[in-house]
Amino acid sequence: MRLIGTEDHVAPRLRGNALSPAQAECPWNQSVTGLLRLGSAHGDDRTHNLLWSEDTVTIIDFPQLAPRQNSDFQTLLARDAQSLASLRKHGIHTDGTQVLRDVHRRALGPAPEPRVLLP
Repeated sequence: MRLIGTEDHVAPRLRGNALSPAQAECPWNQSVTGLLRLGSAHGDDRTHNLLWSEDTVTIIDFPQLAPRQNSDFQTLLARDAQSLASLRKHGIHTDGTQVLRDVHRRALGPAPEPRVLLP
């Protein structure tokens, strides 16, 4: 495990941050892109499991991670998309269906550069 943030200021969970709608666009896009980078369904991708530090989202807590081969993959991915709709409180107006469509749309485009940090 590695520290996200600094020893004096650990990264807060995204849900605890007061962001304007304009500020929330960055973590929103990073969170949706993060679903694609995982190549798996997180299973519990909500603002409680997103850390926000230095304008970067870090996804945490992976016990339910399911690869595409998992029979529950689509169900878990849809649940992740619905959970990300909780960014509504930050001014992002969407719902789980729109998030899932966006994830699928982005999946058909060029793949993002992998950015996986392991301890």
